Amino acid sequence: MMTDLLMPRKIFQPFFYLICAAISAFGICGSSFAEIAPWETSWFLPAPLVSTGKAIAGSSFMDGTQNILNESLLSDGLHFRRLSAVDGSVLWDIVDNDSWTTSPNSGWSQATNNDTIVIAAATHSSFYPYPSGMSLAAFDRNTGEKRWVTYYLGALGAAPIAPSLLSDGAGNFFLAAGGMVQCCYNNGGQSVIKFAGADGTILWRRDADVVGNQSQAIPPAITVSGTDVVVAGSFESMPTVSKLVKLSGVDGTTLWNSSAYAPSALYATHDGNLVTFLRSGGFAKINSADGSLLWTESADDGCGGNCSYNGFQEMSNGDFLFVGSVSYPDERPDMPWLFHLRGDGGGVAYAGNPTLPAPSIAGFIIQAMPSVDGNAWLRFSQYTNSYHGLAWLAKYNLTTHTVTTSQVAALRPPTDAQTPSGYINLLANPSANRLLVSRTDYKSDGTQATVDALLDNTIAAQGDLDIVVTSPKVIPHGGIAHISMTVHYTGDVAIVGVKLFGVLPLPLSGNLICSTQGASNCTTDVSAGHLHASFDLIPGGQVTVSADLLGVNSESQMWIEGILYGPMSLSEPSIKNNFSTTPIAETLFASGFE
Repeated sequence: MMTDLLMPRKIFQPFFYLICAAISAFGICGSSFAEIAPWETSWFLPAPLVSTGKAIAGSSFMDGTQNILNESLLSDGLHFRRLSAVDGSVLWDIVDNDSWTTSPNSGWSQATNNDTIVIAAATHSSFYPYPSGMSLAAFDRNTGEKRWVTYYLGALGAAPIAPSLLSDGAGNFFLAAGGMVQCCYNNGGQSVIKFAGADGTILWRRDADVVGNQSQAIPPAITVSGTDVVVAGSFESMPTVSKLVKLSGVDGTTLWNSSAYAPSALYATHDGNLVTFLRSGGFAKINSADGSLLWTESADDGCGGNCSYNGFQEMSNGDFLFVGSVSYPDERPDMPWLFHLRGDGGGVAYAGNPTLPAPSIAGFIIQAMPSVDGNAWLRFSQYTNSYHGLAWLAKYNLTTHTVTTSQVAALRPPTDAQTPSGYINLLANPSANRLLVSRTDYKSDGTQATVDALLDNTIAAQGDLDIVVTSPKVIPHGGIAHISMTVHYTGDVAIVGVKLFGVLPLPLSGNLICSTQGASNCTTDVSAGHLHASFDLIPGGQVTVSADLLGVNSESQMWIEGILYGPMSLSEPSIKNNFSTTPIAETLFASGFE
């Protein structure tokens, strides 16, 4: 949820985005969705997130059918509902405030198997030496009825961290957890447990052979291989978490192990083998039958070892997309980065930023998802110095390695009640003109809403929006600075509902003024130091929003920022000119000199 605020994690860190293996698995692809009306439903959660002490609130995921599951863990328990992905109707809605939901505070995960949904939550005991462990609860996917609750102790009494939960495809589940021993936070341990989906009974358990420092506290990366499980962890007397072992799904015994690789993430491929990210940098494909190496590929192509990857997707043609960013050793901001590998071991198909670069705007690619035409949707996040920015979508062509559309999906992060959009996550692309998404809206009072929607992503306009912010470089304390934000639009047809978001580090002195040429319906407002404007534009149209700011801030260096975005029906060649920032400094003397 909060990951859009973070810089992408380096290749050796765990991934926080597990993307669906194929849209067809959802059972919702097909031309029939093209005729279904778009819909949106909001699920408001009354308790402020900051007061709950819980790890996560408001998440949505596909449950393997034509339905969406919402989860939120708040102070009064687990909020849980199931929606139809076809029309957004609520199938069931429950609040479970049993004792198992009141203590989780370090992460949770979920998995579905047939008609069972299992939630795993890490629970911490507040009083040493009482142990911490894993709380699990199973729910009926069709009715929401709770079937059972159970509790497992962590390895050597370790306090668990962010569990991983996977279905074995045969009615049971694998659970992987790591944690730090409570008395001494320099020690950690790992566990892999297989339990029965019917009642939570442990079928077998493997605790790590080695307990070491905090690196052993990270949950081991796991993936299902047939009915067995492959683990990257501290097993078979291997002294680090970077070794690979395959455990039998029947009894947990070792089928093979290898110290030849150092994986930090692990994924099953469509052909039944494995793909890993290597801690040394690069990627490897491994034969799941015996652990032998099929191929390796360096990740340093074009980015000098400074690439970070936080998303993975296997495509229908067997190729692999790794998405993230590239960090520069100088003052340049991070840039989006895509690494496209041919799945047959044929090497690198593409490595780089597939969009026009925005040199002054930081950004990264968060997610890749297959599109119905055999290509891929990419979800970008780009932001300014104050971490305000845009979440936007682009269609990546697997053959030409180019982006064919750029559509803004949301302003991020929202900071007040007049900014009704936030983090967006792609769920599915059921037809050419429909996208299933989830979003979290935050309000200034700490409340939030989980929003699920079937969007109409039809492109009705081709054009380009740009914005230029101007202001004096210096404002004397107690003085006035005149600033302006000027918007231009070039395109083939008129567009409605263009939005301008501005960051004003100083209070207004007077009113906002909106001047238009080839534009209409301009409305403006300021709240919580943020400017909001909305207007309609014809091709060649221009809008200038101007204001006087009062120099009463004690900060010597500030930034005035403008972020511009049109309706999702507008496709732009790039969003690099949808941002404009300019510095303004306040002096201590009315003359402007110090």
